[in-house]
Amino acid sequence: MNKEILIVRTKAGHKYAEVIAEKIKGLGIEDCEIVCWKELDAFMAQKGCTPDKTLLHYRSTGPKIITPKAYELEKKGYKLINPAKVLDRTGDKFKSYEWAHQNGIIIPLTKKGTKAEIKHYIDQFALQKFILKPTNSIGGGAFCFQSFSDDPSLDDKLSQVPGEEIILQEFIEYVKIYRVIIIGDKVLDKAVFYDEPDSNRWKVSVCLNPEMKLDSNPDPKLLSYAKQLAEVFETEIAFIDIYETKDGYVLSEINTACSLLLHEEKSGCNISEDIAKYLISKSFSA
Repeated sequence: MNKEILIVRTKAGHKYAEVIAEKIKGLGIEDCEIVCWKELDAFMAQKGCTPDKTLLHYRSTGPKIITPKAYELEKKGYKLINPAKVLDRTGDKFKSYEWAHQNGIIIPLTKKGTKAEIKHYIDQFALQKFILKPTNSIGGGAFCFQSFSDDPSLDDKLSQVPGEEIILQEFIEYVKIYRVIIIGDKVLDKAVFYDEPDSNRWKVSVCLNPEMKLDSNPDPKLLSYAKQLAEVFETEIAFIDIYETKDGYVLSEINTACSLLLHEEKSGCNISEDIAKYLISKSFSA
């Protein structure tokens, strides 16, 4: 007998959770519900959820509240997809860079600190060109700023990045950014996307970007690198963003809770059904 699948999402308005739930039910599994993380405790109490009959698919991240709750649920015996340790490593982008570095993944120089500390790091490491961004990804490069040494607008840019602590990262000269989707141990090679900068636009996106393109013939080295990253981060469902540079591929970030409606439209791939099938398989084996 399969466990009920409970999809936990960040906001009630996130439609992709509903798409996944519809696919699960279309595959013959009626025991699937959706809840916003803020109502999770009350919902689980009302429904009488227990570890032996409930599988949770987390489509929400947040290091201060959501991740600690995920760890708490695992201690009680619940199976989470993705696991709490993955939400922890990917929800806080600085932790992602630390984990990558510890596991031999090449990343650009990255520091986290208060805005005063960030200015000190810029001088300490003599950075000529760099990015300022929040510790938590907001999507589409929101609140991310490119800057450079002696930038007269540096203080203004710093003031616009939310959070007491922010991330400073050495700028990577790249030619493209890719998104590779991995579900379980399967790389979706028919659903690889890219965007590329031009002389008027350094900020690119393979998230909610209508201008991103489908790569109909992705480089096997790119797919292999994405698979390596998924293994290092121990993800089960991941959307991995990777820079292409003149020297090879470089990790941008790993996401676990994005909407992929646009990606399905552009590729014709039924990604949500692949996710649904994976969750169903785990609901029997969890």
